[in-house]
Formats: sequence, C-alpha cells, structure tokens
Amino acid sequence: MSNRRMQDSDYLYDPDDDLIGLTSAFPAVKGPQSVEYDKGDEAIGLTGAFAPIPDQNEPHSWDEAGKWKDFDWDSYQSIEDDGSADDQQPEEAPVQAEEAAAEAQQPEFAAEGASAEASIAETKPAPTAPSASGSSRGRHAAPDASMSPRMQKARKTRHVLIVVVILLIIAIGALGFYMFQTFSSSQEEAAHQAQEQVETPKDEQGIADATTDNAADTQAKPTDVPSLTSLFGKTSDEAIAAIGHGAMVSASREVNEEGNPIKTNLNVSLNDEPNDTKTGFPTVYLGLDKDGKIVQVGYSASAAALGFGSLSFADAVNNEHVIEKTLAKIGVTIPEGSAVLPDDKNEYSTYGSDGTTVTRERCSFEGDVDVNGTPCAWSAVLSYDYTTQVVTGNLSDTVRVIYVYVTQK
Repeated sequence: MSNRRMQDSDYLYDPDDDLIGLTSAFPAVKGPQSVEYDKGDEAIGLTGAFAPIPDQNEPHSWDEAGKWKDFDWDSYQSIEDDGSADDQQPEEAPVQAEEAAAEAQQPEFAAEGASAEASIAETKPAPTAPSASGSSRGRHAAPDASMSPRMQKARKTRHVLIVVVILLIIAIGALGFYMFQTFSSSQEEAAHQAQEQVETPKDEQGIADATTDNAADTQAKPTDVPSLTSLFGKTSDEAIAAIGHGAMVSASREVNEEGNPIKTNLNVSLNDEPNDTKTGFPTVYLGLDKDGKIVQVGYSASAAALGFGSLSFADAVNNEHVIEKTLAKIGVTIPEGSAVLPDDKNEYSTYGSDGTTVTRERCSFEGDVDVNGTPCAWSAVLSYDYTTQVVTGNLSDTVRVIYVYVTQK
C-alpha cells in the first residue's frame, strides 16, 4: 500500500541486492497500460496530489516485541468493555478508502506491497492475550480506580440517600398502621357502648343508678309525713302543736298580692325527722288568710327521705307516680296518672353552656280534688338539680326534692 505511513521496519527493495525473494524471483509484470514510473517525472497523480507524510520518531517499531512490553492490558480491557474501541472504527474508514484508491492507481506496486506485508506478518510476534485473572481484574477493579474522588463521593451520597428514603417510607407506613389501629379500636369501643345503652331497659337503668348511689341515700331513713288536711281553719299556733315532729317556724313572709287570699306564708321545719345532707329537714308550709286561718298546706322532702331512692326523673313521674304517692301521705287522694310529663323534654330541662349537658329538670303539676267535702286545688313540683353531679360525676350528688300543696277554693 503506497499511502501507508512508512515505518522504520519496512523493508525497501533495492534491485542491486542479490537477495532472492518472492518479489525478485519473477520479473515484474507489465501490461499494455503499465507505465514505467520515473522518479524524475512530475506527473500529477493520486500519490503526487498530496504532500509526503514526514517520518515520525516513534518509541518502538511496529514489528518490535517491545511495542507490547508496556501495554496496559487492563485499560485496554476496560475500553473494550465500555465500547470505546467501537467508537474509533469510523475514523479508520477514510484511511482504508484512501489506501484502496492508491492500490487501484498503482497496480505495479500491489504485488510488491502485498508481499512486503506478508513478510512483516511473518516476522511480527503475536500479541499475548490477557489472562482470565487480568481480564476479571479489569472489569471489576478498573472502574473504581478510574473514578474521580468527586464521583466516588457522589456515589456514596446517593447510597446514603437511598437508605434514608427507605427508612422514611418504613416509618411512615408504621405510623399509618398505628393510627389506623387506634382509630379502629376507638370506633369499636364507641359502638359497643352505644349497643349496651340501647339494649339496657329503663328498669335496669334505674337499678344501675340506684346501685351507683353511695351510702348517703342508703343511710337516709324514711321520714314520717304528718297528715296536713286536718289543719285547714286552724291558727298557726294550733297547727304547730298538731303537727308535732319537733315543728318550729323557720321563716315567715307577708304576701301582698291583689286577689290572692293568702296574706302570710310560714315555713315550719320538722326537726325531729332525719336530716338530709343536701335538702335539710322536711318542711311544712302554711298559708294564712287575712284572719290568720290556714287555707293552704304544703310539704317538701328529699326523694330519698320519702323512700323513692334515686329514680330517674321520667321514671319517678311516669312509672313510680311519686307525686300521687306523696299527696296521699299528706291526706290528698288523686288517681295514678294524674301527673304526666310533657312529651317535649326541653319543656322541663335546663342545659349547660355547651347546650347538651342537662343541669336541671323541674316540672310542675296541678289539678282539682275534693278534701273532706271541700273543693280544693292540688299542685306539685318535682325538681332534680344536677349541678354538683356534673362536676363530681357522682350520681349521689343529684339533689332530688318533691313539693306538694293543697289549697282551699
């Protein structure tokens, strides 16, 4: 190939040499179109169109064994693995095309060039293939050695970030599972409590309330209620003497209401009866007309003192008929069911600041009755005060009081 770079090891044929070789054993073949090349000719051809390539001093000849002495086979293997050698193949294509064109223009030198390259191939030592251990070392150790400190630091940082992200995902999943379990448990407990409240009958609820009350109610002895209808027409002194039970006037109040026959109200405390810690002693109320005669009698005591325990407000009125029973104790008889609660609970309930907590239940009842042939009007008030119970949470702190009155018409 006439356009290949000349190497120090290329053999130059000299016709004066007596060497007998492949190229000199036969005369040169000249065809009809062959032209005797003369160095003195200045013909412009393919080889003369370009300036000659100057010789370069290379550290080793192409066919010397020292060419491969310092060759780094590990780096060569890394380049081969990365595919960088393939990237250099397109650069050799123009050189090969130029060599083919040169051979076509100078056929007389083709055979000589081919023989020269064959002789060079015979004398060139075959490169030693890298061992398996070296190849393996190039594939695994070389990338780490070729990486810059910045790239190594970036790779370590990336690994640390991956671990941190995985840990965060695990922590978030654990937190979500814990919150779900807590929410499910609270929902189940609320549903269970609601079911128990629905399934508990009113009577059982009343028994539970009574059981919850502490010894304050159980220690209260039932009071002895005096008959009060026999006091009509008597003076206050005669009435106090007839009542007994340690009766003593505890309060007196004048009444100046137009059209009201009652002019004086007396509160008489029965000091010989058991004292309730929340309501005090049972009390008798006397209403006197302008002549000082009794025209109204009344009585009040705690529900526990009257033997009604700690019933709920609705049960006390609708089921136990505490109003009718208390009137009967003072001498007034009315049919059971005469005292009826309103259908709307809000009519007798008082709520706290939150709008849902009941702090008091109070309802009044009234009707007509005949007492010893005298037409009279009866009235009653049932009052439950939950103010203290809401604070302490103890049902025994509920203040339950019953008031009954009978007035002559």
